[in-house]
Amino acid sequence: MYTPDCKLENSTDDFPYTSWERVYREHTPYELPWDSSEPHPLLAALFENHRAKPGSRALDLGCGTGASSRLLADSGYDVDAWDVSATAIERARVLSMDYSGKIRFVQGNVITQAFTCNHTYDLILDFLFLHHVQDGDIERYFRGVRKSLREGGRYVVGVFVQTGETEKRASLFSDGEVRYWTSQGIQQCLHNHFQISLASYGKAGSMEQNYPFGLFEFIIKPCP
Repeated sequence: MYTPDCKLENSTDDFPYTSWERVYREHTPYELPWDSSEPHPLLAALFENHRAKPGSRALDLGCGTGASSRLLADSGYDVDAWDVSATAIERARVLSMDYSGKIRFVQGNVITQAFTCNHTYDLILDFLFLHHVQDGDIERYFRGVRKSLREGGRYVVGVFVQTGETEKRASLFSDGEVRYWTSQGIQQCLHNHFQISLASYGKAGSMEQNYPFGLFEFIIKPCP
């Protein structure tokens, strides 16, 4: 079992994020709308012709059962993949047995633990986690993203997007709220030293529960 070289504090009081453990325990594999053995088509298309340079590192935030983590490993990254649910991480390890040494799955709170390791990455991927970040943690989350990316790094985020006047609603699965985003809202939180390089839109979920989402890529601006 991989142990990161940073101190992991107990996350049992990290409400409402720890409610995701209940969600995974109460559902069988692939029963949840986002839980798939394959990455989302838009994400797969983004990395279809991408090959990371040797030694490149990626951080996968809220990795679930690891479909996106495996995509990053296939693209040449060494991956640190985090999720608060122990059940999701255990399933991810089983599904990713062929990726030994390429993906390190860690159970812990992304906001309070993953960003405290002081590691830096060439790529940070957040696929369908940001909209679950609660209001009081948003600045802390983006501060972690900013400090964890290396010069020239990429931040790729797939997130539910605003349609009409909808900004927030109660989560259908976990405790807490879901916040809908715009690319401009994410840009403001990243601050001026990031620029958007890609924006594509689609649907995420199942046939019964399908939500508009955007896939955005931000890169650190080169120094003047």
